Amino acid sequence: MEKWGAFNEAIFAHAIERYGKEEVAKWLWEIWNEASGEFDGTPGQFADLSEQVYLAKERIEKAYGARILMGLEIRRA
Repeated sequence: MEKWGAFNEAIFAHAIERYGKEEVAKWLWEIWNEASGEFDGTPGQFADLSEQVYLAKERIEKAYGARILMGLEIRRA
Protein backbone atom coordinates (compact mmCIF):
# COMPACT_ATOMS: atom_id res chain seq x y z
CA MET A 1 0.00 0.00 0.00
CA GLU A 2 2.91 2.38 0.55
CA LYS A 3 3.59 2.30 -3.20
CA TRP A 4 0.00 3.49 -3.76
CA GLY A 5 0.62 6.42 -1.41
CA ALA A 6 3.90 7.29 -3.15
CA PHE A 7 2.19 7.10 -6.55
CA ASN A 8 -0.56 9.47 -5.43
CA GLU A 9 1.96 11.83 -3.86
CA ALA A 10 3.80 11.98 -7.20
CA ILE A 11 0.54 12.63 -9.09
CA PHE A 12 -0.47 15.44 -6.71
CA ALA A 13 2.99 17.03 -6.96
CA HIS A 14 3.01 16.77 -10.75
CA ALA A 15 -0.42 18.38 -11.03
CA ILE A 16 0.60 21.29 -8.80
CA GLU A 17 3.92 21.80 -10.60
CA ARG A 18 2.29 21.68 -14.03
CA TYR A 19 -1.01 23.53 -13.44
CA GLY A 20 -0.36 25.53 -10.27
CA LYS A 21 -1.83 25.17 -6.81
CA GLU A 22 -4.65 27.65 -7.49
CA GLU A 23 -5.92 25.55 -10.42
CA VAL A 24 -5.48 22.23 -8.64
CA ALA A 25 -7.44 23.59 -5.65
CA LYS A 26 -10.50 23.70 -7.94
CA TRP A 27 -10.31 19.99 -8.75
CA LEU A 28 -12.09 17.18 -6.90
CA TRP A 29 -9.93 14.07 -6.55
CA GLU A 30 -11.16 10.50 -6.07
CA ILE A 31 -9.35 7.82 -4.12
CA TRP A 32 -10.34 5.05 -6.50
CA ASN A 33 -12.35 5.00 -9.72
CA GLU A 34 -12.68 1.52 -11.12
CA ALA A 35 -14.17 0.84 -14.53
CA SER A 36 -16.43 -1.88 -13.12
CA GLY A 37 -17.71 0.58 -10.53
CA GLU A 38 -16.63 -1.46 -7.52
CA PHE A 39 -13.46 -2.01 -5.53
CA ASP A 40 -12.99 -5.78 -5.35
CA GLY A 41 -10.78 -5.84 -2.27
CA THR A 42 -11.85 -6.09 1.35
CA PRO A 43 -13.15 -3.13 3.36
CA GLY A 44 -9.89 -3.24 5.33
CA GLN A 45 -7.85 -3.03 2.13
CA PHE A 46 -9.89 -0.06 0.98
CA ALA A 47 -9.34 1.61 4.35
CA ASP A 48 -5.58 1.06 4.00
CA LEU A 49 -5.64 2.39 0.44
CA SER A 50 -7.61 5.45 1.55
CA GLU A 51 -5.24 6.12 4.44
CA GLN A 52 -2.23 6.10 2.11
CA VAL A 53 -3.91 8.60 -0.22
CA TYR A 54 -4.86 10.94 2.61
CA LEU A 55 -1.35 10.79 4.07
CA ALA A 56 0.08 11.63 0.63
CA LYS A 57 -2.43 14.47 0.32
CA GLU A 58 -1.37 15.90 3.68
CA ARG A 59 2.34 15.71 2.81
CA ILE A 60 1.81 17.51 -0.51
CA GLU A 61 -0.47 20.15 0.99
CA LYS A 62 2.19 20.92 3.59
CA ALA A 63 5.10 20.86 1.11
CA TYR A 64 3.40 23.07 -1.49
CA GLY A 65 1.07 25.14 0.66
CA ALA A 66 -1.70 23.78 -1.54
CA ARG A 67 -5.26 22.56 -1.11
CA ILE A 68 -6.32 19.19 -2.51
CA LEU A 69 -10.02 18.36 -2.35
CA MET A 70 -10.96 14.71 -1.87
CA GLY A 71 -14.40 13.14 -1.92
CA LEU A 72 -16.95 14.97 0.21
CA GLU A 73 -14.51 17.75 1.09
CA ILE A 74 -16.05 19.70 -1.80
CA ARG A 75 -18.92 20.54 0.53
CA ARG A 76 -16.50 22.33 2.86
CA ALA A 77 -14.74 24.27 0.12
